[in-house]
Amino acid sequence: FVDAYNNLGIVYGKKMEYDSAIMAFQRAVQLDSTYYLASKNLALIYADMENFPKALEYFDMALRFAPTRDEANAIKQEINQIRVRGY
Repeated sequence: FVDAYNNLGIVYGKKMEYDSAIMAFQRAVQLDSTYYLASKNLALIYADMENFPKALEYFDMALRFAPTRDEANAIKQEINQIRVRGY
């Protein structure tokens, strides 16, 4: 079900239904806290909403469980973009 909630969150996010997207991604994280994609997607939604402290929180969580160095580097770039803004 983790993938299903993550995919549902993506659909809601594309429709800019951020509250529903957040709920879906949070459910995925509740089901499997090591599923980095849901944490990363939560971070991206919060960044779109300009809630940068929450975005950083979830990027940090995603970074802990990133499966590859390339994915970890991509997450670090997202974190750096937020930090450049002063957060």
